[in-house]
Amino acid sequence: MKVYEALANALREESVTEIFGLMGDGNLRFLSCWTDTLGGTYYGTRHESAAVAMADGYSRASGRVGVCTVTQGPGVTNTLTALVTARKAGSKVLLLAGDVAGAQQGWPQDVDHQALFDAAGVPLVHIDDPATPYSDIVRAYRMVASGGGPVGVDMPIDVQEMEWDAWKDEPVAAEQSEPAGGRRDDLVSRAVEVLLAGRRPVVIAGRGVVEAGCEADLVEIADRTGALLATTLRGKGLFDGERFLVGIAGGLGTNLSAKLIGEADTALVVGAGLNDFTTMHKTLLRESAKVVNFDLVPGRVPFPTAELVEVVGDAAVTVPELLAAMRSRDARSEGYRTPAMAEELDAFVPESELSLAEGGPYLDPRALTIQLDAILPKDRVVVTDAGHFFGNPCTYMRVDGPRSFVCGIDFGSIGLGIGHAMGASVAHPGRPVVLFVGDGGLLMSLGDLETAVRYRFPLVVVVMNDASYGSELQIMRVWGLPEELSVFPRVDFAAIGDAVGLRGIPITSAQDLEQLGDLGAIPGPVVLDCAISRDVRAAWLDEAFSR
Repeated sequence: MKVYEALANALREESVTEIFGLMGDGNLRFLSCWTDTLGGTYYGTRHESAAVAMADGYSRASGRVGVCTVTQGPGVTNTLTALVTARKAGSKVLLLAGDVAGAQQGWPQDVDHQALFDAAGVPLVHIDDPATPYSDIVRAYRMVASGGGPVGVDMPIDVQEMEWDAWKDEPVAAEQSEPAGGRRDDLVSRAVEVLLAGRRPVVIAGRGVVEAGCEADLVEIADRTGALLATTLRGKGLFDGERFLVGIAGGLGTNLSAKLIGEADTALVVGAGLNDFTTMHKTLLRESAKVVNFDLVPGRVPFPTAELVEVVGDAAVTVPELLAAMRSRDARSEGYRTPAMAEELDAFVPESELSLAEGGPYLDPRALTIQLDAILPKDRVVVTDAGHFFGNPCTYMRVDGPRSFVCGIDFGSIGLGIGHAMGASVAHPGRPVVLFVGDGGLLMSLGDLETAVRYRFPLVVVVMNDASYGSELQIMRVWGLPEELSVFPRVDFAAIGDAVGLRGIPITSAQDLEQLGDLGAIPGPVVLDCAISRDVRAAWLDEAFSR
């Protein structure tokens, strides 16, 4: 058995079923073995960044490891933006990269892969010994599966062609360790006291809760303490259907959410990084609030508090400990959940906070998103590319759980959304995936519309088409600079969609949306070319300017 065959078989034995990628001479033997010999599924993209983004979107939407592969040199350099995005998101992505043979040093595709992966902040495992490829790839896969973020694998062509010496190639068993933090009885006991004493408590849950799967425990804790429920952006959908949910905490939430959280006297924060956007530049909570923080890493609450109780450890362990301590006391508090609060939340609609632009030739992007929320299939998965528009689907599009929402804002790069959306579609076969993307981002990644057509992914591609680089346009306006560099002629994405095999639909009015019919019943991808106004500045950008 050749080394490339050992690599493919090892991934199959680790229960990998799909691989995303773009084929070149550095990985074609491996891919041929994967598809022809092992019968594995392969999704081939038109650009390497889309391959990594597919693996990233698949991982975020499924919770499993997304595996992708590219060839050497330019194949690797083309992945870097998507790879850094996955690293900043902590996504479970395994990238297998071909490499030139030892005798090909100095050839056109020769480049220092180690330096590139070091610059991206991603560990690189080298397949350089024909005696250990199986254990090397299993080690790399398990590094990813443990939640440490992306890992690369370097596969020189000459080593791939060598015969595998299997006699001593056994993966080392992972060491079992005790949960971080040891016994936490005193801290957990104090956390119970603080939370039950709060008159206006809130629970803020982040990605750590998604990974731990402890949202049901947090709902019961909130019920017992009378807390309102909120999430970070990465936790959107966690508490879908809960009556006392106020939505996303921070700059991407509603004004009502910011007001209620700002008036809280107690907060339980679980698995949330508390970055500047979530904390509204450290102003989300009042200084007199008491904070109970459950996190793997201590010392990450970035603002002053009246009291801080830090419980260090995996939320999968620490949250059940907190709930058990509460149950043992059998104490309950009305907290924030008064009849008046219930009425206020029941009556709230996002439109009540907006002064919508009326008339004119172009759509208000906020009103458009709210209307799409009402008419698109309810079992949807929502994906948003980065861009000026991105806060609208974050705030106004409802989803049925955190694995049904993928936001690629982590590196601030536009153009990765089509890959994220296709990966999410593989993770949720048969469910409609709604992608929000700007005209600039889609033009960067236009070739992979053909990939969506080829695999007949049920995508609804919503192009937020303002014929500009929207964020840059708004910044130029605030700074008093000429706008010409940021605006462009309007591109007809409906016609482009038709040309590559999608159904293209121009949307220029609310009436166009009302006449769409059931998009969930349309096989294959659809492009909605939505002509939106340049004159509505995003709330998240306004908030950034105000700071």
